[in-house]
Amino acid sequence: MEVMTTKMVAEYFEVDEGVIKMCYQRNKNEIDEDGVTHKKLGDMRDSQWKHDVTIMKEQRKVTLIFPELEVEIPNTGLKVFPQRAILRIAMLLRDSEIAKEIRTQLLNTFEHSEEEQRTTEIDNELELIKVGIGNAFIGGDPLEIMKATQAHTAYLNRYITKIEEENVTLTNDNKMLSSDESPHERTV
Repeated sequence: MEVMTTKMVAEYFEVDEGVIKMCYQRNKNEIDEDGVTHKKLGDMRDSQWKHDVTIMKEQRKVTLIFPELEVEIPNTGLKVFPQRAILRIAMLLRDSEIAKEIRTQLLNTFEHSEEEQRTTEIDNELELIKVGIGNAFIGGDPLEIMKATQAHTAYLNRYITKIEEENVTLTNDNKMLSSDESPHERTV
């Protein structure tokens, strides 16, 4: 699915699910910027599954049964974390050996990267601020200031935008491919 539920993230980091929920609540804005979304079952139809899946409907939830995994989706939906958000959680967790190892690997990657690779994103953002917003402000044109500010905001929200675009594509694919009942769907 290329995303993980709160429960899956907790299992991955070998911590209680409440620890992940608390970490998320304390750092919600920062983690949400990495593309965390709330999904309902209708958003996640079988065309997204890369494996054979059986769907079991119950009164208040649906369980997706994959060959090596079960995912419970409440009727209200659930929060899903993409890889970038999971890495951020790894940087924020204290008492997880898995998270500590991820931080070590991130530092190793940083140490072995070139200076130019490390600062590319910082340079891009500074360019938007200095050249775009700065020049617009100096010019005194409110419309240009607004355009430059919007460009900077779009840059900051690039991961959210990317995931939203992927969601639209998947939703459109689902509409084309899905019917009312999946061949693997059964009601409990």
